[in-house]
Amino acid sequence: MERKGVNEFGSEHTKRAYETDVRMYIGWCNEQCLEPSEEVSGREYIRMMKLKYKRNTVNRRLCALRKVFGFKIKSLRQEKKILRILADWEVDQVRDYLRYPKKGSGNTDRNYLIFEILLQTGIRSEELLKIQMCDINTRDGKIEINGKGNKKRTVYMNKKLVRLMKKYRLLRAAMWADEGYLFPNLRCTRGLRKMIERMVKKTGMKRFSAHDIRATFATNLRVNGSRLEIIQKLLGHEDIKTTMGYIGVNESEVTANLETKLSYNEGWDDKLPSEVQEKYTKEEINEKFTEFMNSLVKED
Repeated sequence: MERKGVNEFGSEHTKRAYETDVRMYIGWCNEQCLEPSEEVSGREYIRMMKLKYKRNTVNRRLCALRKVFGFKIKSLRQEKKILRILADWEVDQVRDYLRYPKKGSGNTDRNYLIFEILLQTGIRSEELLKIQMCDINTRDGKIEINGKGNKKRTVYMNKKLVRLMKKYRLLRAAMWADEGYLFPNLRCTRGLRKMIERMVKKTGMKRFSAHDIRATFATNLRVNGSRLEIIQKLLGHEDIKTTMGYIGVNESEVTANLETKLSYNEGWDDKLPSEVQEKYTKEEINEKFTEFMNSLVKED
């Protein structure tokens, strides 16, 4: 079977991942005295992997084997990923932590800008780290993004984000030349992940990731009436089905829907006898209704 080189596939990040996965597979084959290019060896390797790793990990490594060795092995059924959509109050909590830092909180000006870029543009972690100074246009509020497979797209900054960007660039100029990467001291996704983990720990929030911030961006656009095609373009997805998978439901939306979308709750107190409405305020009526419903639950 003809073997392909890993350099033929995708972005630099993908190439490095494929190279690591293929090297591990070949090492395992050598230990088992198997021929790496034989599909039966690949099937044995996947069978072993299923006992030790999650399905997503197995599928990622299997993808590398299919690309390099041409195996026809089918992927495992994907585990359903649960979206973590940040509620509005959680966004405010992170902002307060970054805007009013305590002593020893670290590089908060940089971290505040990072959080807002992710939240306001929905770009990927790898795309954030690849932003160069020449990609930023604060006059027009645009950032040129080098996406997956080196595909270019434009994302947009609101006025608040433009102000934060200008402030950070002044601070950055004191330490680095006005060229190169936007965040010269943050060069890997692991560093970004650690930064967010510290943020979560300091605020006492439920764990979230940069990918969850991306899903929050997509969800909030959809909740506020943006078309799926627009969200797809901003996220840099080729398939709109991928975009639909990023859209969840946040807590604020659920609460608003319970308040406004249940027709049988509209004006229920207005249907009470007029003498009752005159005797009690609306708050007292709601309270008595709650007490009545609780009594029914106890009886059941």
